[in-house]
Amino acid sequence: MLEPSSGTLPPNGLSRVHITCTATVPGSHCITLRCSSGRGTHTRCLEAHVTVVVPSVVLDTTRLELGRAYTGVPEVRVVRLRNTALLPCDYRWSVEEADGNSGVMSMDIQPAAGRLDPGRWLLLCRTSTQKHALV
Repeated sequence: MLEPSSGTLPPNGLSRVHITCTATVPGSHCITLRCSSGRGTHTRCLEAHVTVVVPSVVLDTTRLELGRAYTGVPEVRVVRLRNTALLPCDYRWSVEEADGNSGVMSMDIQPAAGRLDPGRWLLLCRTSTQKHALV
């Protein structure tokens, strides 16, 4: 959006134009703004470049070894979550059970959802409890 998108400048006049961009897709984008004057006979161009970043988080590990688990005894592990972007990042955990292991183990991750500020770390506590013996 350009404001103002048109107007009249006095001799040696100066005008400020406010440009508002809203990106819908991450990546590097380029647009060309054209300013025409003299009833369209003169054109000046301004290239605008923008890199759109989607905030993301990074885990300090991608695999947790639980070792030996005992029925009914909670196993607690702590994982660090870090926001690597310059914008706040929302996160939400979900638990997906492996095929054939449905209902064998219960899991709880705290906090399960939230917002992490730029450059900040968050310690997540993951608790799992073996419900019954595996065969």
